Amino acid sequence: LRKNFFSLLRILILDFFPEIFKLDNNPVKAEKFFEIIIHSLSWGFKHFEKEISKKSIESLLYLVDSIGQESLKHHFFFKFFKQLMNDLFSVMIDGLHFSCFKLQCKLFFKLFQISKEYSENSVVQTCLLNFFTNSFLEIGPDELEKLISDLLNEADEEKFRKKIFLGVKFNPISQEESSSMD
Repeated sequence: LRKNFFSLLRILILDFFPEIFKLDNNPVKAEKFFEIIIHSLSWGFKHFEKEISKKSIESLLYLVDSIGQESLKHHFFFKFFKQLMNDLFSVMIDGLHFSCFKLQCKLFFKLFQISKEYSENSVVQTCLLNFFTNSFLEIGPDELEKLISDLLNEADEEKFRKKIFLGVKFNPISQEESSSMD
């Protein structure tokens, strides 16, 4: 049943994205429906079932790209950025969702790119510093600030992914899995 639900969400986003906002003439109700979709996809990429997690991230990637085309990025950024970054970061470091690490990094990278358009780096840097500080207690503040600065300034998606993977010293991922990152 869950796989079917996320397949339906994916179809809605891939095939009917502009219509999502036209489901109700009342913009508040239409926005609420969109919010439910975002929260569902966030829940989906935290799911332990690889197929559900993958479909959810792919759907979010498409949605983020479509938002740019629909000129909704500003609203999306202020409404969902922190929640998505927090949820995404938590699955990237938990060691249980490694099978989708490349997709997670791709989404993380896209969210970083949006953040550059709508917020000063210092705001995003503070937000990320909180996430990283609470997750990686053994890494000093100077190292964390440098890592975050490097990530914010990275324009190449592949280098961004490797910086995330290599820049964080605490890593529950085994050596065998880390060799599959290349």
